[in-house]
Amino acid sequence: MRIQGLPPAPWEGGNTTHQAEANPKIRISTQTGVVANVGPGEPYAANDKFEKVPEMADVRLAAGDGIENHLEEQTGVMHFRRSFLRAVGADAGKARVVYAKGDSMEPIIRDGAALLVVPNEDLTVRDLAAGGVYAINYDGKMIVKTVTRDRLTKQWVARSFNPAYPDIPLENGTPVRVLGQVVWAGARLRDDEAGQWVRS
Repeated sequence: MRIQGLPPAPWEGGNTTHQAEANPKIRISTQTGVVANVGPGEPYAANDKFEKVPEMADVRLAAGDGIENHLEEQTGVMHFRRSFLRAVGADAGKARVVYAKGDSMEPIIRDGAALLVVPNEDLTVRDLAAGGVYAINYDGKMIVKTVTRDRLTKQWVARSFNPAYPDIPLENGTPVRVLGQVVWAGARLRDDEAGQWVRS
């Protein structure tokens, strides 16, 4: 028997844990380490398998020409599995969620994609791992790029996934500060991609 006006209990039509795991939409979320039911405001309570990660919605890392710094003010939280955060070195409250702006990192990082960043101000250009994706303050502008060594100069450059954008030299005297590593990106699928997921 259910009291009118109250939401149904799991056994009265809601999703139990096992039912939720059987739901492919929710399973996709849990397999990637992100909670499915996060929306504006305070998220639903999660069990101890999840950790809140501060969301800095006003911070934009430019995947384009670079943008000026914004004030770092927490605007919300996202829940990630603790096991996932540990695996990428983002546990113990180290991570932050910010957002990408621009198309220079497409198709891997979309314009507007949420980015999970592990801040590490002790990193220098020479500490970077080739092929890693990093948040970088380049001459006062915040950018997100992968890094590699130029084959000719043997110096570090910031490289876009989009070949339309040129490399950015990181060892030419321009002020550069590595803010941290980007370990996860999430974005909505575009409508024109829907057919790519249907088997013929």
